[in-house]
Amino acid sequence: MFKTIRQRQPPDIQIGPHRDDPYTCALHDLCSKFLPSHSVLDLYRGTKKSFALLCQGTTLLKNISADLKLTANQAIQKATADTGKPHVNQMAILKFLGRLEYPLHFLDFETIGTLSVSAR
Repeated sequence: MFKTIRQRQPPDIQIGPHRDDPYTCALHDLCSKFLPSHSVLDLYRGTKKSFALLCQGTTLLKNISADLKLTANQAIQKATADTGKPHVNQMAILKFLGRLEYPLHFLDFETIGTLSVSAR
């Protein structure tokens, strides 16, 4: 371990699930900096699938093959990566709004910073 820590460069080891098991590696961000935004490692609950895709050379969510089996949430992620547009489930929003009963009540609070005043 000490030999590895003293090296000027991180070890030349391909990233994998081991980087967060059992704890997040101290070099996690450094080793992952090559990944683009919206990478396959962002796939919701897709650890094994994500690293398999990465090993196959797929780095972007939008480049995931259409024939790969994805969960419903993962399919939404892929669709938003493909289109560049956010996912809005209008039916779910309407259903939620329809369950609200009036009058509605809201709690508004403010966060304040206290000033330290010295005694005179």
